[in-house]
Amino acid sequence: MLAYAYALAGQAREARAMLDTMRVRAGGRLPATGATAAALEELGDHEAAVALLGEAIARHDVWLVQFPRSLRYDKLRKDPRAAALLAKLETK
Repeated sequence: MLAYAYALAGQAREARAMLDTMRVRAGGRLPATGATAAALEELGDHEAAVALLGEAIARHDVWLVQFPRSLRYDKLRKDPRAAALLAKLETK
């Protein structure tokens, strides 16, 4: 969430530093969470964001599954692939 907050606030350097820290702590891969996908989208890493969103959904990220209509996913929702993934959550 902190990486997303930094990205949303226009603090790209801090957001990327937080993502790098998360990647290191997770053994080289970013954690598959909706918030991480939203942070990547805010930073302009669209393809990585969509891929991570799909992984987060597959891993049943609790916050993403409970709140798929959250505003943080609005930019991702503009992509038909991400919109379809999120729409599936809304029908469950």
